[in-house]
Amino acid sequence: MADRTANELAVRVRALDASWVAAPIWRLEFLNAAAGYLRRGLISAESLMDAYNLAARAVASFRPSYGAVAELLAQSTCTAYDLAYVQVARETGAPLVTFDREILNEFPGTATHPEVLLAGQV
Repeated sequence: MADRTANELAVRVRALDASWVAAPIWRLEFLNAAAGYLRRGLISAESLMDAYNLAARAVASFRPSYGAVAELLAQSTCTAYDLAYVQVARETGAPLVTFDREILNEFPGTATHPEVLLAGQV
């Protein structure tokens, strides 16, 4: 999926529900994803930090039970990083809105694609 389409869907999901929560690892994942834009000269370090600070104000960090994440590892092929998000959704009761096909396939009762959420099928 093109970055633009993914970004547009994220903006629409945000408008639907402004209360976002994620595992603390999201902060490093955000910076890692933004690093590609920075290294290609598409954004400045200052712009990256402005975007990071905006995101940090918009997303609450929630530390999941890492024991529960370890239990999920035995049942799943997903990474521990991905399973932390699954566990946050389970512990908080929030939907896990993701483009990740592996998570969507392995956790259909927990994860939903943004298009499905926006269509009101959740």
